[in-house]
Amino acid sequence: MKHLALLSSVLAAALLIGGCSKKKSPAVEAVTVAVAQPEIHKFRDGIRTQGLIVPIHRATVSANIPGKIEELSVKEGDQVKAGDVLFRSDRKNLENARILAAEAVKVAQERVKTREADVANAQLAYDKAKLDYDRSEKLFRSQAVSATAREATELKYKQAKLAIEQARAAQATALAEVGFTSAALAIAEKKLADSIVTAPYDGVITAKLRNVDEFCDAGTPVVKIEDPRAMRVEVVLSAVHFQQVSPGKTHVAINFGGKELAKIPVTQVNGAIDAASRTFVLKADLPADGNWVSGLLCDVTVIFDERESFCVPENAVLFRAKNGFQVFLAVDGKAKGFAVTPGVTAQGFTETPELGNLPAAQVIVSGQYFVNEETPVKILTK
Repeated sequence: MKHLALLSSVLAAALLIGGCSKKKSPAVEAVTVAVAQPEIHKFRDGIRTQGLIVPIHRATVSANIPGKIEELSVKEGDQVKAGDVLFRSDRKNLENARILAAEAVKVAQERVKTREADVANAQLAYDKAKLDYDRSEKLFRSQAVSATAREATELKYKQAKLAIEQARAAQATALAEVGFTSAALAIAEKKLADSIVTAPYDGVITAKLRNVDEFCDAGTPVVKIEDPRAMRVEVVLSAVHFQQVSPGKTHVAINFGGKELAKIPVTQVNGAIDAASRTFVLKADLPADGNWVSGLLCDVTVIFDERESFCVPENAVLFRAKNGFQVFLAVDGKAKGFAVTPGVTAQGFTETPELGNLPAAQVIVSGQYFVNEETPVKILTK
């Protein structure tokens, strides 16, 4: 009886196990997701940094000659036109030097006239002595005059010849003196002109560095001037970007307070990298119609490339160890992985150009972290 009872228990357990093995697996619950179609956005491949607004035309105007500043015609903030007098240096002394140099030229010119007259008189005396000598030579041959008389006329001829040579030499010296004094006059006039320093272009005086009656050597800075009508932005970049920047092709976007005010081409790039800082400077001329203020810092985006491309919200792009980067699409109620090569991310969207082949795809943008390949999905409707 005990054996029959044991057998019955084994058979019952076997039937129970067999019955359990025939139960169906529970259905996988669908993941509720939100979807969106790929969008076309403009993407910029670049770097954000800061730039300094500076005038294209700016200069430190210095004294041209050593001397005391006699007149300073401008102050900080003054607007000047090209050619306006900014300051004068040592003008009285230089004016006197010019007058003396001019008088020296006049004296030299009068001396030339005197020497010309001396040459003319010497020429007359030479002509007379030569005639007398030629006549005495003929008479001596015919024995009409003595050798003593002949020698006397010969001596006067030689003296007259020497005298004209001396007169001509004195004339040449006088002419050289005119040239010398004229050069001295030109130098004096140049110094006098250099004592008056004028504005090199239209602009604004931004700094006054010296005062009236101060002595300045040549080259001493006196005022600073800049032209506010033409500005540029200067940007310092790391040397790693040197090969990416090309004048006329690379652009920069100027931003203030999150608003883009201008997008302009790079006009100039330093031809060398600074060895100490490993940086270089690029410059871009700003539009003339902007209210640009010299010395301001601004946000700058240096744009290496700019294009329109398909994109999705950046959190829709996932990285799976086996499949790399991908987005999940909702296809016939199931999640389907789609491989992408993410590009630039900007303003919450990531560039996914591969989705340009599926412009109407239903990209899972919410709930994507809970799905895998073939996971049932239920699209959330508004």
